[in-house]
Amino acid sequence: MKSDEKRPCLIGKNLDQKAVFHGWVEVSQIVPPAVTIGGHGGGVVKDVCAVVEAEDGTVCEVMVDKIKFLDSEDMFSAVYHEK
Repeated sequence: MKSDEKRPCLIGKNLDQKAVFHGWVEVSQIVPPAVTIGGHGGGVVKDVCAVVEAEDGTVCEVMVDKIKFLDSEDMFSAVYHEK
């Protein structure tokens, strides 16, 4: 797969919305220290999301467990069954 190639996928809670995958992005959120004595010292929470484009043209971030690629079978066949 070329790096500029877009992959078809399904997204959403029920994996019922068509979309095109554009890439991965790391998102982070700063967590402030707890105000109570002995609480956590704060920090950063990070996660990885997919950037996808829906059929109506909207672009959004999708959690990794809410995306299913539709070309996986062909891609894996090409990678693992090359002659």
